[in-house]
Amino acid sequence: MKYSASITAVLLLCLSTFALGGPNETPQAKKVKLKGHMVDIACSNEQKDDPEYMRTKHSKKCFQMPACVKSGYAILTSDDKVIKFDANGNDLAQRLIASTRKENDFRIVVRGKLSGEELQVNKLELEK
Repeated sequence: MKYSASITAVLLLCLSTFALGGPNETPQAKKVKLKGHMVDIACSNEQKDDPEYMRTKHSKKCFQMPACVKSGYAILTSDDKVIKFDANGNDLAQRLIASTRKENDFRIVVRGKLSGEELQVNKLELEK
C-alpha cells in the first residue's frame, strides 16, 4: 500500500509538471510587429561587424543569389539584432524581392509571432 501511494505521488508530480510546462518548455510565441531592414542569413553572418552595410547597400541582386536564398531571410532591427524568418517568412521574402523594383535599402514591416529566435511570419511588406 505504501509503495503504490509513492508511485501515485510520483505520477501526479510528473503529470502536473507536464501540464504546467516543465523546465524545458518552449517559450510562448508572442505577437509582434517589427520594423527594420530585410537581410539574408548568409550575408548577415559575413557582414555582422558592418550592420550599416546590410541596411543601405545590401542589394536585390544579392538577395536572389542561390546561397543567400538557401540561407533564408531575417529582419535586422534598429538595435542590430537579426531575427530569422520561418519557412513561410522566407517564401514571403522571396516573393517581395521578386515583385519590387527596389534595388537596396529594403526597409520592411513584418507581423507574426516571435518564438525564441525565430519569427513566424504572417505578413511582410516594404515600409511605406
